[in-house]
Amino acid sequence: MPTLTIDGRSVTADEGRTILDAARGAGLEIPTLCWYPKLPVVGNCRICLVSVEGQPKLLPACATKVADGMVVTTESHAAVENRKGVLRLLLERYPADHLRNGGRVSPRNEFEAYVVRYGVTPTPAEARDLPLRSGDERPGDPMIRHDMSTCILCTRCVRACADLQVIGVLEVGWRGEHAEIIVGADGDPDKAGCTWCGECVRVCPTGAIFEVMPRQRFAPQQIREPDRVVRSVCPYCGVGCQLDLHVANNQILRVTSPDIEADTPNQGSTCVKGRFGYDFPQHRDRLTKPLIRKGWKQEKSGIPHPDLHSRVSSLTRPASVSQSSAALSATRRCLVRPPSGVLK
Repeated sequence: MPTLTIDGRSVTADEGRTILDAARGAGLEIPTLCWYPKLPVVGNCRICLVSVEGQPKLLPACATKVADGMVVTTESHAAVENRKGVLRLLLERYPADHLRNGGRVSPRNEFEAYVVRYGVTPTPAEARDLPLRSGDERPGDPMIRHDMSTCILCTRCVRACADLQVIGVLEVGWRGEHAEIIVGADGDPDKAGCTWCGECVRVCPTGAIFEVMPRQRFAPQQIREPDRVVRSVCPYCGVGCQLDLHVANNQILRVTSPDIEADTPNQGSTCVKGRFGYDFPQHRDRLTKPLIRKGWKQEKSGIPHPDLHSRVSSLTRPASVSQSSAALSATRRCLVRPPSGVLK
């Protein structure tokens, strides 16, 4: 296995791994914008360029394979100046006035964190040559919308939709200064086959693709800084996908998924129900304690049935601990060994 030196530290990596892989495996951070775990490498953002001893120019850490004896400097003067230049160019078409007026204290996303980290000051809006970027906005969509003025064309969303979800709803349209992210089928996500899985929301480094419901219900600062994040399991199907619930004041602000590289059944991905179907825990009709039926109500039709829709409180009473335990035990016995006459 090749052994290389990264920022003065000896690192061993498997053959065929990249400088970025080796650095991440050793706990060393190299800035990235277009790169994302498990997505195809495109190397178009150029922010991960590093200095390699003996090479006449900077090399992209995400696409350069390691070699034995390689000496890499991730924060060399040339690498840092390159990153500052890349960030300045991206800021030319990014709404960054807040980063000139106190917003540097609390960066809103991954991209802004790099802007603050490398001390880049945005050009005033009135002094810019190009307008903010545009693109398909998905107006009226109840779950996912786009604010393409903050898009930096990293293409993470395009690759995540095509390569992780294997759907291909998003694409880069036009070229040059007119390039933008578009939705297939003339901008209609429904006709384009969108499943509203939210994979594009998860990978976007600027928030250009965002969830609608949290923004309608909670303040931006509250969404960014919840009281706690609770790991849970999706309550819908039996796959057992793991979810992270962002909670504040005992309310679910939003649902995200674990890291894509974490060892979870869903590998960080979710379906539309898992990511957006979280209203029911806070619904006024949700049962918050076990109930046991008092009896049956006789209707005029002569068919007895429990009137659970309109008179739950009159037909049920709270179940005791022993009754709840007995019900759970009986259910488990049925799952393990179904009663005779029950189809398996």
